[in-house]
Amino acid sequence: MKYLLVDLSGKVDNYDKALYQALEKELSKGKSSIQLLIPGHGLIRLIPNKFSQTEFIVKRLIKALEGLINYIYLLLFVSFKKIDVIHFQWLPFVEVVGIEKYILYLLHVLSPQTKVILTIHNIYPHGVKSMSDSGKQKYKKRFRDTCRNIDNIIVHTESSKMEVIKEFDFVPDIISIVHHGVFIPKIRISKKEFLQKNKYVILQFGLQTYYKGTDVLVDAVNLLPAEYSEKIETRIVGGVGESYLQELKGKDSNSLIHWKSYFLPNDELYEEINNSDVLVLPYREISQSGVLLLSIYFEKNIICSDLPSFVETIHGDLDNSLDHDFFFKNNDPSSLCELLMRYIDSNINNEKIQYRIKYLKNLYSWENAAKATISIYRK
Repeated sequence: MKYLLVDLSGKVDNYDKALYQALEKELSKGKSSIQLLIPGHGLIRLIPNKFSQTEFIVKRLIKALEGLINYIYLLLFVSFKKIDVIHFQWLPFVEVVGIEKYILYLLHVLSPQTKVILTIHNIYPHGVKSMSDSGKQKYKKRFRDTCRNIDNIIVHTESSKMEVIKEFDFVPDIISIVHHGVFIPKIRISKKEFLQKNKYVILQFGLQTYYKGTDVLVDAVNLLPAEYSEKIETRIVGGVGESYLQELKGKDSNSLIHWKSYFLPNDELYEEINNSDVLVLPYREISQSGVLLLSIYFEKNIICSDLPSFVETIHGDLDNSLDHDFFFKNNDPSSLCELLMRYIDSNINNEKIQYRIKYLKNLYSWENAAKATISIYRK
């Protein structure tokens, strides 16, 4: 059997490579093989990595051209190589236009024996979240039409599966759950004493947007009584739009937040994580969070909003006995403030929390993800 793992978006090369390496290792035990096609690795990349986090109209046009060229190459590749299964990680155009409906139909015409699988990482892409209701309805129709040429869909949690069925009216039998692997950084930065001594360090990292609830953390920290706020250092690091940044700084009436409002290189980001005491994910909505999985890898204490996907990921195959230590009420700064005070007071079951996080780190291994993915390939 010949398998092909494809990500034309180039959004998450590190995750693509981690899954590919685990799949390759598992498949090497038999007679099957797999190839990886991503921009810069089998596909052309027209945007250098150093510009990957920038946003300007010319970049979008070049990225669209890159996607079209890579799709043409992919169609030819699959036709001539007689691929049995092609597994897409993202569909880069469907957020804006419906061209992939025709591309995937053509794929079936050129290579009718090829099974097509799509992983849905987020039920709605980030750009769709800010659309009007009519814009979302148009996206839902585009996505449903495109997925008529998809044989199987992979999601990462049971809650995501239920949401996909509800939002897009998909048949449950075509949807499978494969837990996302915990990302393993290539570099582990040793802890440095660049923070104030004797401070309890609270960190939120990643791209900062409204749906990620950055303002919820800012409000919560500013609700802390003075005897608590003087014990902490709160750091928010990662890219953020200028207008949202100014809104957040306006909310920080007590000037308690230390900002790094830019995209951090990996070594700098890992240093921030290593120097933290607790990682906060105050998201308003999310299907699957790479930030949560990276947090689990670093074995840091984690506080999350009580979104179904977060609750399911933290539970794993265990129970809900630690919910009061992990979760606060979604979109509720007061609830987060109360939980932060318990952490600052060490009024938590730290031993059990750490056991749970280490357990999840093993549970969400890429080896387990690869085995579950291969079982779907072979259905």
